[in-house]
Amino acid sequence: MLPAFRLTVGQAEILERELRSLFQGEVGSHFSITLDADEYRFDTADEIRGAAATLPAVVHDFSLWVSAWPADDRYVSLSASGRPSVSVQASDYGWCAAVVATCEKATRQYKRWYSSLRAWHFWVLATAAGLLPGALATFFKAKVVVGLMGTLAWLLLAALLWVIFFAFNRVFPPASLVIREQESWVKRHTPELTLVLSLAALVVAVLTFVLK
Repeated sequence: MLPAFRLTVGQAEILERELRSLFQGEVGSHFSITLDADEYRFDTADEIRGAAATLPAVVHDFSLWVSAWPADDRYVSLSASGRPSVSVQASDYGWCAAVVATCEKATRQYKRWYSSLRAWHFWVLATAAGLLPGALATFFKAKVVVGLMGTLAWLLLAALLWVIFFAFNRVFPPASLVIREQESWVKRHTPELTLVLSLAALVVAVLTFVLK
């Protein structure tokens, strides 16, 4: 399993060259980009650059395939469909380890700050936020009175966390390939803005209890 990462076409091309250098003899490679269930194949990074005007500024479903050709069965596939992963086939385990290490080094160099986050983290937080007002009212009703504003604030926080849970891969893309630097500032910083909004909602919810 690889960390969440963001590569430019140039950086992906460098990774392709590094992987090709690990093979001997004839080597074949290509990139694949999937858009709306349609897969597009590019034999070189230059072909991606040539088609940049017809592609989104950033794509999240892509892969890189490098294989020995035609007789050897060695190949490596770096897939960014869902959680990023690398698949390797060869009879030499040391060679496989070197390939995996090359992919890990490249993706860690460009990993995103939210790599350690998982969707289930937000499931736990959303469940806790939804249950907390009722729990306070039930177990501490003699000392704590959960007002209408407090309940609404916590429920809104829970709703926001549920949205993040169900749209986790859209909010925190596991992998990104930057075709051209024309992505809007908001889209480019969606993960950071989402985190700030969640923290702001939490602060408001806490203040409804403190400033009653």
